[in-house]
Amino acid sequence: MPYLHWELESEQKKLQTILKEHRDNRFARDEARRKAHQERMKAALEDPNLGGTEKLYWRYLDETHPLHPRRTLDQFYYHMLPDTDERDKDQTVTRYHQTHQDDFKTRGLSPVLTMVDQLWMWMLPACGKSLPIIITAFPERANRIGQKASKSTTALVTSIIERFRESMERSVDELARIIPTECSRIYFDTMTNRSQSIQFLEIYATSVGDIVRPRNSLATAIGQTADATALIYRMNRRPNVSKHSKTAWRPLEGPRIRHKPRRKERQMQNMGGCHPRWTPRCCMARSRLRRIFVISA
Repeated sequence: MPYLHWELESEQKKLQTILKEHRDNRFARDEARRKAHQERMKAALEDPNLGGTEKLYWRYLDETHPLHPRRTLDQFYYHMLPDTDERDKDQTVTRYHQTHQDDFKTRGLSPVLTMVDQLWMWMLPACGKSLPIIITAFPERANRIGQKASKSTTALVTSIIERFRESMERSVDELARIIPTECSRIYFDTMTNRSQSIQFLEIYATSVGDIVRPRNSLATAIGQTADATALIYRMNRRPNVSKHSKTAWRPLEGPRIRHKPRRKERQMQNMGGCHPRWTPRCCMARSRLRRIFVISA
């Protein structure tokens, strides 16, 4: 089962250097190059300044005794890439540490990387007089011996033992449930007192907020501009009114424009001042009567 954990960036660089050394020189065709690599390996195993994890890498990174090294987040996701150094520098956690670099240096906090570890667990049932057995295998952070900072807060073995002691049911099934639960919970745990450099839930929340905040401001500005544009359009657009309406459209800004006379006013002018309710036929009959009276007179 893969689960998230973390590693100091400085320690991961040391292990990556050893991995590249083995990869470049282990299968070299030049005999002198292979011998030089073996001599460096022997010197590293006898070096008292190297940590236990580095000596483990020097000793077991060969074809006879394979070792499954820890993987970074990008190494786990892009497992076909030969090198992920540039991608590892662009992790969300790494960018957060670069942003707060001065503050972390003042506190003595080192940058970290997100790692993807793997849990292997076998549960052997009871057989005869033997009790059920659980066998687990998972890695730990490099050179943890002698490191006091954040040792008990993210150590899986310590966390599993504490959870099992707090449990009301102390059985093999309960322990088998606690182990994967603690592995999946340890990275985003907010209940323990951690330093700011490994408070990953807060780091991701802050990083997402930094990305969303400018976009929210931009969306708010776009909304305000759209509202203002719609208001100007409503104030200046010509209303959709009927032809016989008495409402005359005038723009709100600028000089007033004299509107044309309405239809009824034009009819009255053309018909010699007839009443607006009179039809054109009534006006024609009225004019004929006038002519008859004039001729008869």
